[in-house]
Amino acid sequence: IDDDEIKGSSQIFCMTWVPKKAAKKVPDRILLSTDELKICPTNLFDSRNQNEEDSESSDDEDVIDDDVTDDDVTNDDVRNDDVTNDDVTNNDITDDDDLKEFDMDNYDDENDTLQDGGISSLVVFPTNEDDPYITKNINEDDESEDEKEEMEALNICDDDNLLINARCEADYNSLEIHVYNKKTQDFYVHHDVPLSGAPLCMEWLDFDPGNLEDEKTNDKGNFVAVGNINSLIEVWDLDVLNTLEPAFVLGVPQEHHRKLLRSGESNFGHTDAVLDISWNSKSRNKLLSASADHMVALWNLEVGKVEKFFTSHKEKVQCLSWKPDSTNYLVSGAFDGRVVINDVRGQGSSKWKFKGEIERVVWNVTDPSYFAASTDSGMVYYCDVRVPKSLFHWRAHEKAIPSMLMTSSALTSSLLYTASSDGRLKMWDLKGNIPKLIYERNMKMGMVHCMERNPDVLTTFGLGGEKGGIRLW
Repeated sequence: IDDDEIKGSSQIFCMTWVPKKAAKKVPDRILLSTDELKICPTNLFDSRNQNEEDSESSDDEDVIDDDVTDDDVTNDDVRNDDVTNDDVTNNDITDDDDLKEFDMDNYDDENDTLQDGGISSLVVFPTNEDDPYITKNINEDDESEDEKEEMEALNICDDDNLLINARCEADYNSLEIHVYNKKTQDFYVHHDVPLSGAPLCMEWLDFDPGNLEDEKTNDKGNFVAVGNINSLIEVWDLDVLNTLEPAFVLGVPQEHHRKLLRSGESNFGHTDAVLDISWNSKSRNKLLSASADHMVALWNLEVGKVEKFFTSHKEKVQCLSWKPDSTNYLVSGAFDGRVVINDVRGQGSSKWKFKGEIERVVWNVTDPSYFAASTDSGMVYYCDVRVPKSLFHWRAHEKAIPSMLMTSSALTSSLLYTASSDGRLKMWDLKGNIPKLIYERNMKMGMVHCMERNPDVLTTFGLGGEKGGIRLW
């Protein structure tokens, strides 16, 4: 890979799929007046326009990777190996006026609901119909034929999946919302959202804090939580077009951290970059976040605050995940080489120590008594939660493994997919506790940063990396 080729490309560090029928068939729209457009952050639009001009000369495209043919796979790309069990500044705030909006003197007396503003100073309306900034039920007689056709093109079908990715460039960061349809093979950008900070991780969730009062309807939302380098978690409504602000924000801007810490306040959120997020679909108001501040935070989305911090790690916490079908157990991995399983009820924890920085930890979906952890040196450790050391380990790649997925099939008890900074995707059969390499491919996209499996089309994976946009495999 030529350095000049990578230097000018955009990076995709994280992505997530949206299940079928989770998105609104007809998205809501925000219509901004001329005066409102004038007060929008112009640097975002300037950089976006520049980005569009640059993209005209760029060869980065989102592509669907067709079924592998004999021409695609060479002896260099595929091999079958049996692997044995051998020893494998924050700046000081000097002006108290900056904190007036937080009313810290009465912080503990506030009604802890997102509807009342919360620490993010944002209003969450019970429904989009109640939000005065969202325009709905537009008179069709006032629309031109071109506008009607444009809106019809934005409609989401029942058999459409959405694929969300974060695109990072030198002066512009954005969320891209793709539409993918297995039957028609459609794959295109539906709309995008400008971001204020560099996104590092994301997670889809359907919990809508604006519908808490009307529990009988059981209306679910369509949101994506994005952790960024500025310590905040922005939660965006994917059913709203043209939005410039998240639906709500978890955390407090970094410029206020030192003042809050000096005042004795500590549960406002993370103080450093958010590196990973995990949502619990069984307890839908619970969200976990891992941070470079060495902590894991358990958030209650109903009130937008941290319920509990976990301080088991002594270094940056890079990855975490809820145990499948559990509302109590989580696993996390950090730069200190430690993997920790915590009980959110405070009933103990289990720890493992491996060589290198932990890049990713995944559960065995067939039997959650087992999990796999990858490191920055290309090692994979396979563990039993009941045993204090790994069952076996092996060198899966020559470089870091930032992404792993574990699945099962009718032919094998468990398959492990690994995507690496060496640019290669590999598939391993872990049958009999002896990892066997059954497929390997050079994705030709530089370093592979992320990989996610379609929740409805289980044979389809999305990958993002240094160049080439999104690849569907």
